[in-house]
Amino acid sequence: RIRDEKAVLAQKLDDAREKGIEIGRQEGIQIGEERGIKIGAEKGKIEVAKAMLADNVDVNTIVKFTGLSISEIERVARLKDTQPNAIQ
Repeated sequence: RIRDEKAVLAQKLDDAREKGIEIGRQEGIQIGEERGIKIGAEKGKIEVAKAMLADNVDVNTIVKFTGLSISEIERVARLKDTQPNAIQ
């Protein structure tokens, strides 16, 4: 009887461990997706800023439409001038 109880407890522990691993895996996937979306959105803003800079659009207008700060836009402009493929 004690062996049966130990076996049941061991199985419950194993099941709980597996469930915990699966929950952790799912949370990791969700965090990764959220980070990927955020990075993609930021890259999109930078690409728009690069295009607007190439068309000589005023920095304040770029700020308004991209949500990037002036310093971020200045960085994009500097990198664009010194390293055309640096921002990707």
